[in-house]
Amino acid sequence: MRRTPPSRLRFALIGCGAMGSHALRSAKSDRRLDLVACADRDASRLKRVQKEYGFPAVGHWRDLLEREDVDLFYIATPNRTHREIAVEFLRRGRNVLLEKPMAASVADCAAIMRAWRRRRPFFQLGFECRYSIAYLRLKKLVASGALGEIRHYHLLYSPGIWFQWLEQKNGWKYRARESGGMVAEKISHYLDLFTWFSGSRIREVHTLFPGNVIRHFEVMDNFHLNFRADSGAVGAISFFFSRAPVNRMDGTLHGPSHEDASAGFQLSLIGTKGAAYFDLHKKTISVTDYGYERKKTFAPRRTMFLDFGKQRFDRPGDFNHASHPEILDACARAAAGRPPAVDPEDSYHIMKVCFAAERSARLRRGVRVN
Repeated sequence: MRRTPPSRLRFALIGCGAMGSHALRSAKSDRRLDLVACADRDASRLKRVQKEYGFPAVGHWRDLLEREDVDLFYIATPNRTHREIAVEFLRRGRNVLLEKPMAASVADCAAIMRAWRRRRPFFQLGFECRYSIAYLRLKKLVASGALGEIRHYHLLYSPGIWFQWLEQKNGWKYRARESGGMVAEKISHYLDLFTWFSGSRIREVHTLFPGNVIRHFEVMDNFHLNFRADSGAVGAISFFFSRAPVNRMDGTLHGPSHEDASAGFQLSLIGTKGAAYFDLHKKTISVTDYGYERKKTFAPRRTMFLDFGKQRFDRPGDFNHASHPEILDACARAAAGRPPAVDPEDSYHIMKVCFAAERSARLRRGVRVN
């Protein structure tokens, strides 16, 4: 049932680390958002958050379970904790925005889905790329029919070396059992984008993995992931870490910016009528029309070139990982009793694809996705 939303959108934040910090900044800068409470297991971090932002804090996320002044609970804790926390809120019928990946294993994802299906409250997984300026533009292009039916999806992705992963060797993200693996942690966004663009679910994956370059990683640091979807469309994602610039006086690694040559991101959408090419770091989208409808023969020409490089954004992340509009929209939907922007069943399927891809790498063969 739809409800009239309150004048301010009330949410609670569970986890004030890397992803939670985006929500803290959003709540501080946007008066439409009312962060009524935040929780974090790290007492010193919670103290810093209170000092910097001034939001109310509680000692444990369980203290929030019965709060009636909250429209949405945003869970932004480490992946391995998602199952325990999400299940407790969902089985009580509370509205949840859960940071991706859904959980660190397919069994944990299944437990979360069982809890949600009991009462079906608002539940959305944090695929915030769907809110970004760049991907919304590509989605509009696909929906217009300019590319025809999507037949091939190709992504070349090198994030550079995440300096915090290398310098903090006890970090949970490179431990497979805690993060769920590199496909779930980093690639799930782009598998979701394929489904969003094409309207087709992935049914078969085959991951080629030659072994790690970074020796202390338990997760794959480079791989080639192939997939086939219901529609017959195929996709390929090439992922690898590369060497970041050594630009500190003491010789230690410094995290690459988007402009560094060590990082790269190029996405191609190949359709039956045309193709689109997106370069994240150059901030450009190029569109080619094959010419069949104009000349009844293959006569390709570029019909669109968008350069976002000089465009100013209210928040730099809105171009790629748009967490602020995601939080705002999820809060508004939950408060008004509207469905989530991302269907939970679709999100669950994407997670099954991720874990099937990890299994394929271990087995060295293709794997079907049920």
